[in-house]
Parts: sequence; C-alpha cells; structure tokens
Amino acid sequence: MAFEPIVMLNGLSQLAAAVFSLRLALKLKGEKRCLMQRPIYMLSAAFLMIAMLNLLWFFGIIPVSQWDNMLINPLFNLVFLGVWFYIGMLVSGQNHAYYLIPIFIMSANTFLVFTKLAFVSDIITGLTLIGVFFYLGFVDHHLVKRMGHAGMIYGLLLSSTAAVSYALGISHISAFWFLPNIAVLYLLHLMWKKDHVCSYVHEPEKHHIPIMVEVFKLGLFVVALGIFLMLGTLGVHELGHSLMAKSFGCTHDTEFGAGYAMTHVVCSSEAGTTLIKMGGFLLTLVIAILMYIVGTEFAKRISYLVLGFAIVISVDDLISLGFPYSAIIALVIISAILIVYGLMRVVSSYEVEYEDYEAHLCTSACGKDETCQ
Repeated sequence: MAFEPIVMLNGLSQLAAAVFSLRLALKLKGEKRCLMQRPIYMLSAAFLMIAMLNLLWFFGIIPVSQWDNMLINPLFNLVFLGVWFYIGMLVSGQNHAYYLIPIFIMSANTFLVFTKLAFVSDIITGLTLIGVFFYLGFVDHHLVKRMGHAGMIYGLLLSSTAAVSYALGISHISAFWFLPNIAVLYLLHLMWKKDHVCSYVHEPEKHHIPIMVEVFKLGLFVVALGIFLMLGTLGVHELGHSLMAKSFGCTHDTEFGAGYAMTHVVCSSEAGTTLIKMGGFLLTLVIAILMYIVGTEFAKRISYLVLGFAIVISVDDLISLGFPYSAIIALVIISAILIVYGLMRVVSSYEVEYEDYEAHLCTSACGKDETCQ
C-alpha cells in the first residue's frame, strides 16, 4: 500500500479541500453574524484528518487496517453530510425538522462497523447529497443554483466511484476518491467567489427547545437503537445457524467478537448444508415478519430495520452458496432501502412528539387566549 499513487492523489485532493474550506471560513469571519462559519471550519478539520490519514498510508508510516474504512470513513461521511445539510437548510430557508432526517438516515453508516461493506457508506452518502443540493436549485439566485448543481455532481461522482470500485473489486483505499473531491473544490470555490456568502442565509426559527439540541438527542437515539438492533439481529442470525445445525445432527460452536460473529459447523455428511447456511437469515426473517404482523406501529417500524440488517448480515452466507453477484448487489440495495425507510419512520414519530411538546410549551408560555409565534 505504501507509495501507491492513487492514495497520494486522494490525500492531496483532500488536503486541497481542507485548505479551500479554511480559506472560505476565514472569509466568512469578516461577515457579521454568519451562521456558516463554524460548519465550514468543521468541514476543513474533517478533510484535514482524512487527508493526513491517506498521506500516512502512502508513506507507509502507519499500516492499513480494516477499521480505517469500517469506522473512520463512515464517521467522516456523517460529519460531511451534517455540515452540508446545515448549510443547505440555511441557504434554502427550509427550517423544517424533516429536512434534517437524512442526517440520521446516514447514522446507518455507523452500522457498517459490523460489516466489510464500506462502499455502501459512500453510495448512500452520494445519493443523499444529490437530494440535499437539489433543494438549492429552487433558490432564486444563479450562483446558488450553480452551487446546487456542483453539489449534485459531487454526490453522483461519489456514488459512481464507490459502485464502480466495489464492482471491480478495487480496495476502498485505492479507489479514485480524488474525482468527487474535484467537485467539492469547485463547490467551495463558488462559495468563496460570492462577495457576500451569508446574504442568503436565513435566521433559524426560534424554539422553546433548541431544535439542534433535539436533533443531537435524536441522532444519539437512532445510533443507539440501530447498534442495539444490529447486534441483536446478529445474535439471532447465529442462533439460526446453530439450531439448523443441531437439527441435522452437526456439532457447532459460535464465536462472538468486536463487530462480528461466526458459527463453526462440522457435519459428517453434506446433508442440509444449504439449510444450515440459510438458517441465520430464515430465523431473522421469521422474527421480522412476526414483529410486523402482531406488533404495534412502533414494532412495525423496527421490523423494517431488522429485515434490512438481516440481509446485510447474510451477504457472506449468500456468497458461499454461489448466489449471482448481481443478485447480491440488488439485495444490498434493498437492505439499504429498508434501513432508510425504517429510520425515516422512527424519526418521523420522534419529530411529531417534539412538535407536540413544543406546542404545549408555547401554549403554556403565551396563555390560552394568545397566539404563539
């Protein structure tokens, strides 16, 4: 991995993005009450961190570890998305909490700590960014529209680079990430070129409960819920392998570790091999269906997440059974859709509760005969 040119190009492009972000943040410092300055500083720091990591890999100063892509890249994507969602919300004037839902959809990235599908993180991030910058196309200003177009191009390049690299078997570190980074540089340049970047920034709506506090709490809740369900589904998956192996008279031993679980099965014959390998998915599928049929509305939302995680966890089993590569890719996409949909349903119920509580506080503060603004 040391002295690989692609790794150097990736690191240099990220370093350039960090410098451009810092330059933009320093310019925003001169504009009064600019709400975008701190997010841009955060963006610069995130780019600098991942750039240094790539450069250290290139010079062989630190070895490459699977945790680098399973943990660092998803966390970077979360920071990156959080910054652009906040900026997009300010520029477009869209203050509704639903606009922040995709940030928590991207909390699904943290679940990839338990898989080797780091590319999925970038695919979801890219597709979500296309939706984010689509909002800016409705702002009545030609430069803001160009920013929206540049952002959508970045999202498209990010998703395309991740999908093509995954399909060709290119390692995550060696993928051509400098290509989407070029779009980021252009986007930052457009913002820097504008004389008064903050002239189109809308003041966030005031709430009795700061919405960003609720957003932070919601993010922690979704991450905690997702990790709990992921680990629970992983345990049930291995239980399915064990029960199926026992039914065929095979010996089995289940091993759990940091972010993984594996059931070792030894059989005297090949009978039931397919069912044993599919036992984990079948048991989680049955549980997800039961939750949906007999559960409450909240349980139905959880069932989508369980089914989505069940598919992701079963990828290795499907590969060992010789499933077509195209079918596995399709299943991964379906699992991402299920996880996203389940998170959206969970977040929507949380937001309703927040709005009801905010309305209650507003009524209490203003009195029954007054209208709260």
